[in-house]
Amino acid sequence: MGSYLAKISLLSVLTCFLIIDLKDNAEAAAQLETTRNSSSYEVLNNTSDLAMVLLKRQTFYGFTNSSDNFGSFHVSSFEKLAQNSQWLTQDSITKIHNEKHLQNSFSASKRETANLNLTDSINQENTTDSEELDAVPNADAASPTLPSLGELPNLNPGDDLLDLPDSPEVLEIDGVIPLTLEQAIGLAETNNRSLQIARTGLQRDQALLDQARAQLYPTLSLQGQVNRQLDPSTEISTNATRNQLSSQIAETEAAINTIENILPNVTDPVDEIVLALRLSDLQRSLQSNQTTLRQLDSYPTTVISGSVQVDYALYSPQRTAGIQQAEAQAEFTELEVNRLQEEIRLEVTNAYYDLQDAEAQAEIFRADIERRSRNLRDIEALLGAGLATRLDLLNAQVELDASQQNLLNAESQVRSAQSALVQILSVPAGFTVTAAEPVATVAPWRLSLEETIFLALQNRVELDQQLARREVAEAQRNAALAGRRPQVNLFATYDVLELSSDDPRASAVEGFGDGYSLGLTVNWLLLDGGATNAGARAAAANIEAAELRFSETSNQIRSEITQAYASLLANTENLATAQNAVRRAEEALRIARLRFQAGVGTQSDVLDADFRLTEALGNVKTATLGYNRSVAALQRFIGISADQPEPELE
Repeated sequence: MGSYLAKISLLSVLTCFLIIDLKDNAEAAAQLETTRNSSSYEVLNNTSDLAMVLLKRQTFYGFTNSSDNFGSFHVSSFEKLAQNSQWLTQDSITKIHNEKHLQNSFSASKRETANLNLTDSINQENTTDSEELDAVPNADAASPTLPSLGELPNLNPGDDLLDLPDSPEVLEIDGVIPLTLEQAIGLAETNNRSLQIARTGLQRDQALLDQARAQLYPTLSLQGQVNRQLDPSTEISTNATRNQLSSQIAETEAAINTIENILPNVTDPVDEIVLALRLSDLQRSLQSNQTTLRQLDSYPTTVISGSVQVDYALYSPQRTAGIQQAEAQAEFTELEVNRLQEEIRLEVTNAYYDLQDAEAQAEIFRADIERRSRNLRDIEALLGAGLATRLDLLNAQVELDASQQNLLNAESQVRSAQSALVQILSVPAGFTVTAAEPVATVAPWRLSLEETIFLALQNRVELDQQLARREVAEAQRNAALAGRRPQVNLFATYDVLELSSDDPRASAVEGFGDGYSLGLTVNWLLLDGGATNAGARAAAANIEAAELRFSETSNQIRSEITQAYASLLANTENLATAQNAVRRAEEALRIARLRFQAGVGTQSDVLDADFRLTEALGNVKTATLGYNRSVAALQRFIGISADQPEPELE
């Protein structure tokens, strides 16, 4: 019985010594962790996580039974493992030697440090971790000096609008241009094809308006003509006369020859006289016909004429109605350019925010891949040391593969967002763009819902467009009614004429003359079968339709702003929730690091907490962009741009 009690007493004493030894080791490890916050913890974050994990596991899971062994054998094993691990640098191995020296120092003075307050050590850890956490999410690299729009490469499309690339090499991306939101909006206002088409339409309608207004002025016309003419009917008549004269001359010559042959044989004086007289008449006739035949010919004439005419519509209802219609159409097109410019501005803003969001998500997954890759390397090393299982390795590989797939999808979204923005900006082939500005919350929206709706109803271009449509319809009705009204025109003409002929005879008609004419013309359509009334009724229907569209647009504006305002409130709450989630994720990461340093947590817990913090920071960016989109939408809905000051109610 006595020996049994002695054994129990001895066992109790040994248990007490073991408890004291474990407590000393825990306190020494706590002070060790506090001391190496600035050195060894850096090793933990720089690929010496394996050595730290091994140190903690051997200290707190009974792998050692004395501090001397902890300082000699096991640290030596860590050195050997570190030297065989390709992923550990020489700097990391040196820091492990420093760990060994620190641990030996603690072994020599473990009794002196047994009374250290573990709570003070944890408080110091909290301070250090809080500083690190504050530095990680808020540490922004020095912002690079962004080039101004004038310093950027030429991003304007070529002047040849029908030009197509002649080889696939032309389409290769040679440069990625960082753009601020302001620069992107400026490029869109210059290069966007839809906006350029609208501006071309405005130029067309302004030209048509100038054409309509030109009817307010008189018209002056000058006409001139030079005509050299040979009349074909005169030529035909001349030829017929020539043939007739030739026949008469031939007959006369034959008669003369006959009389000349008979006259010498005539003995009767009377007959001789008669024949002589007949011969004389025939000779005179022959001579006259020959003279006429020689002079018979057609000669061309030259006519030079000119006139100056002035016309002016003294009274023209159609002209007035046409000018009114052209003015209303030009006003509508100008408003359409302004509306489209605001739409393009909002479209560019949303596309820029989409690009920022996609790039932020890609950064989250890149950071996650880096963490998962480091964790996989650590587990591979632990597996080689027999401190991890193959299941841990497979799980780490699956997590890394999933992160890589997420990164591929995120990078695809980045390219899609870049392509969408490039299309809006009409950037030439060979260039793409990226967001040069960090994600930041825009100025808060300070107007109430009612104030926002009121300003929108005062400023929206769409309402002015419906009023312009109504003016166009009214002008069309006036033009239709003008068809039954008289139109009075004034005209004045001055004419000059000069006539010359190639006829050498003095009887040829030649000379110069001028003249003028003045007058008024009146046109009045008295009966058109009801066409005028039908056109007026059609225009009246267009007026009513424009008024109905005005009312519909007003209701639509109120609905759009109500929805956008509700989205703004929701995004405001989402942003606050995301910011709270960041604070909670920071606290969770701090606790995970402390648990890991105390040996009661794992590195996977730290990595998961770090990922959740990064994800929370990404959610803050997403929520910020959602809030910015809501503000941009409200600015568009009340008819102001992002770079204009916030409107104020009078």
